[in-house]
Amino acid sequence: VTLLALLVARPFMGDWSRRSLRTWTIDQVRLGRFRWPALTFMAGLVIVAGVIPWAAVLVTSVLRTISHGLTWANFELARLPELLLNSDVRAALFTSIELAAVAATAVGVLGTAIGYLLNRTQVRGRAAIESLALLPTATPGIVIAVAIIVVWNQPFMPHRIYDSQWVLAIAYTIVFLPYGARYVSAALQSISPTLDDAGRTSGAGGLRRFVRLLFPIIVPSIASAWLLTFAIAMRELENSLIVRPAGTTTVSVYMWQNFAQGSIIDGMGMAVITLVTTLICLLAIRRFIG
Repeated sequence: VTLLALLVARPFMGDWSRRSLRTWTIDQVRLGRFRWPALTFMAGLVIVAGVIPWAAVLVTSVLRTISHGLTWANFELARLPELLLNSDVRAALFTSIELAAVAATAVGVLGTAIGYLLNRTQVRGRAAIESLALLPTATPGIVIAVAIIVVWNQPFMPHRIYDSQWVLAIAYTIVFLPYGARYVSAALQSISPTLDDAGRTSGAGGLRRFVRLLFPIIVPSIASAWLLTFAIAMRELENSLIVRPAGTTTVSVYMWQNFAQGSIIDGMGMAVITLVTTLICLLAIRRFIG
């Protein structure tokens, strides 16, 4: 059903790549007396959707015990630093950062290649390539996880990959590849084909046109796909829980194990540490790439 919907929508999406480059402007509307009601409504959405849930996580992570409730005597701010000193917590954190970075890089490279094939070439079977690239979004994560186990656990496959943490990087790449493909495709569709024609007229080959003309323009989209993949892969659970080899623990698996064992406070503490670590990594990477 998902692939059928994609085939129906594809002609409309492809029409954008044939349009000339346009300059889009945003019209600002003055709300007047509705300014404060609108601001109150939006602030309410932010508070309900973001502030309250994360406040609950943060408060729970520094409690001594759940049963004693929200009393000053029950708070212990040192719980988070003590949790970070735990070797299992640090190992899970470093493993998630490493796997998320590898998967995000693979998604960026493969997504760029797929986006270029779909929007700047006349390769036969492009519709099939696009369908395969978007297929993970229509497939439950648990199905992908079981499929990865079936494939990489075959006798002819290198067992060192299935028995290592890198099988998780493969799983993350498959699951999040649609993000990279769509980000790059959208960026290339917004670039007028006349830019390629100008480069071709100047004698530049396909590789040089991509490197000198297209790549500098789509770098922000590639970076956005990288950042999004990294952020989501840091807390991915389904594949981490099913595909992970023995001895490998990610932050999401660590949290799930603590919740399953009734250690809600430690699980919430790991959630806070993961959020802070992810934000620091994302801000550092954004500063590096500009």
